[in-house]
Amino acid sequence: MPPVAFQPTSRHEFVPRRAVIARVTASPRPALVVFHGAAGIGKSTTMGQVADALATAGAEAVWVGLSADDRGDGRFWRRVLTVLSAAGIADGSPMLSALREGGFVDAAQFRSIGVELAALRRPIVIALDDFHLATTPSVEHGLIDLLEAAPQVTLLVATRTAGRLTGPDARARLPIATVGIDDLSFSAAQTRELMSIRFPGLGAAELTAAADAVQREARGWALATMALIEDPHDGASDAPLGERSRANAREFVRVHVDRILQGATPDEHDLLLRTSLVEELSPSLVALLAGDATDADAAMRTLSRLGTPTNRVWDDASGQHWYRHHDLIREELLRRARAQLDPREIAELHARVIDELIEGKPVAMEQGSKFAIREGGKTVGAGTITADHVDAGVLSQPGRQALGGSVRQ
Repeated sequence: MPPVAFQPTSRHEFVPRRAVIARVTASPRPALVVFHGAAGIGKSTTMGQVADALATAGAEAVWVGLSADDRGDGRFWRRVLTVLSAAGIADGSPMLSALREGGFVDAAQFRSIGVELAALRRPIVIALDDFHLATTPSVEHGLIDLLEAAPQVTLLVATRTAGRLTGPDARARLPIATVGIDDLSFSAAQTRELMSIRFPGLGAAELTAAADAVQREARGWALATMALIEDPHDGASDAPLGERSRANAREFVRVHVDRILQGATPDEHDLLLRTSLVEELSPSLVALLAGDATDADAAMRTLSRLGTPTNRVWDDASGQHWYRHHDLIREELLRRARAQLDPREIAELHARVIDELIEGKPVAMEQGSKFAIREGGKTVGAGTITADHVDAGVLSQPGRQALGGSVRQ
């Protein structure tokens, strides 16, 4: 691709993401491919591989690295068209000329950009990296309009939140593919392949042992996998390979969480620590943990913006999505929560979560029975069912208070 903007590079070789490349480059090709998820899961590097594959097949591909300075309709489109112009694709564009002269781009003009690109009559790939930093609702609508008007353009987007680009309206108008954490997590086979690329002289048994040690600690997280791979013959430590991998994983996650928390406001810092107290999170639970009547969608956007690896794991009967932090991140956040939050606050948060989860739901109870509340493999609450807990098979308000009062850390 033309070196007109940042494209991810590394002194290391990347593992080829063959399954993703095959899926999103197959015919009929999607108009839009959204690579979404938290920082460090491999969005940008995988998007770069897809762009390179499409360029090899004959498309003109350009990479647009975005920042918060590009937020806003005029700034965003000026950035995109400037990169296209530098690549010789949109040179002479009337829209670019208008933007350079300080003109304003409104919604009615978005399709005009697509018409200009369609007139070129050749396949074009535009890769937008860090899209979450620059997007607005009108930018997202404008991109959909552009793709409708320019059928030979393929748009690749790397973002922490998929937003409207993958919503029902967009899917009704365009063929769309999404690439998320399940697609980007390293399998054991990919970790072994990466190890073999880094250290081609390793024997089969040694390679498998080293790769398995990394896989156990990184648990599929691409950034952690890249960080933990090391030469088994490195003489810097006499510790066994498994112990070295565990120590390296702890240090890597500590530094990574430090970076996340350093960029957080005090409220965001507290929210991250609080969300570690619950193994699985729904938007409503995140909002509850945030407090101050925070909107559920806003609370989830905050988590996404902070860049913690969070995986969607299941949908409940009401259609609500449930998520969980990557295990390594949650373990470190939980360690800090127990050290930094008041034990009484932790107990109160557990009680509020329990109250939210059982609100109005039938609960099978028998007076005198023991109960225990398990979290993270440990008992965080225990007690005995009393008469106050039983109310026609549904936990009553007094019962919820009694249950909440019994929660301990």
